[in-house]
Amino acid sequence: MRVLRFYLPLLVLLTLLSSCAPRSTDEEQIRELIAAGEAAAKARDTKAALACVADDYGDSNGMNKAQLGNFLRGYFFTRAKGDLLVTLGEFEFRSTDLARVDATVTLVSLRDPDRARLQLEFRRQGSGKWLVGRVERLDR
Repeated sequence: MRVLRFYLPLLVLLTLLSSCAPRSTDEEQIRELIAAGEAAAKARDTKAALACVADDYGDSNGMNKAQLGNFLRGYFFTRAKGDLLVTLGEFEFRSTDLARVDATVTLVSLRDPDRARLQLEFRRQGSGKWLVGRVERLDR
């Protein structure tokens, strides 16, 4: 019983402190998603990369999520393994469920570097989770 008297106030205090902790912002959640996608690409893990992509994905090449998966498998197979450098611009929140950011992605390898300037569009899903909804290539 004495143990309960000691731990109960501590448990209540910890619960109150955790509820006062700052929630992660939308930008932080999207940055975490980008980091997860970057890690998946570095590991050449198509399944993990596609976990960052919305089911209704579309891009400027007309690809949907399934076609993007096929493209990534081929890309990872034919490209030399290298390191990714991702540089992000300013985040633009167009609504509470839509965000955009320009990114420069560079694959650094023993061969020539491969660089692309992209506009990434993120959509908040019904679950509250952010996913990539659209990608536009800016350097064509």
